[in-house]
Amino acid sequence: RAPARRSPAVRPRSRASSRPSWGGLHDMLLGPHDEEYFQKHARIGRVHVRIELPQAYMMTAMNRIRVQLAEVARVQLESDPPRLTATTRAMHQIMDLELAIMLETYRDDMLVKNRTAERLATIGQFAAGIGHELRNPLGSIVLAADPRLDKAADPSRRLEVIRRQSRNLTRLVDELLDVTRVTTGKIQLKLERLELNELADRVLQSFKPIAQAAGLELALRRAVEPLEVSGDPVRLEQVIGN
Repeated sequence: RAPARRSPAVRPRSRASSRPSWGGLHDMLLGPHDEEYFQKHARIGRVHVRIELPQAYMMTAMNRIRVQLAEVARVQLESDPPRLTATTRAMHQIMDLELAIMLETYRDDMLVKNRTAERLATIGQFAAGIGHELRNPLGSIVLAADPRLDKAADPSRRLEVIRRQSRNLTRLVDELLDVTRVTTGKIQLKLERLELNELADRVLQSFKPIAQAAGLELALRRAVEPLEVSGDPVRLEQVIGN
């Protein structure tokens, strides 16, 4: 008789389909433990991070796998102590490698979060500093523009305060347009010859309305000799004003 045709249902499985269903555990135990292995299992760790799986849960699960594998090895190799010892040692080394890969992904995520927090803190400090620098000229302009705060002040002097502080504001805004240069400390100074007595007097005049509104009196003790320097007038006004 002709041989019976074999049913597809009982066709021998291919080599690929004969693998156990626990493919991830199979790869972890049998390797090869190369760069491809590291990248593959690192992706698993990044998934844990993305879904915000607590690190304690991951470590607990890894420990449970370790315990169960050790128990399987003990049951299967109890009659062969040398082989049991070698197998258990190799299993622990593999589990240590797997745990190191998982912890590395959590560490990378923590570093990214720390860098983000540092950048946000830097931006906050920068914004606070700029707010302080903008407040001084704005306050002087508001007070100089309101004659009720200093009725005795010369209108031309008030106008000069407004002009000077407006120029200061313009320059500060220009610097804001280049945040990188400001935050890295690469602000370019515009140096010119200055007389510090005159510079201090200009700052005093811009603050007089503020002092008078608070019931205070400002006075400047000028140096006897001229104090000529090479400096940035806007920055020096900021220093004296602060």
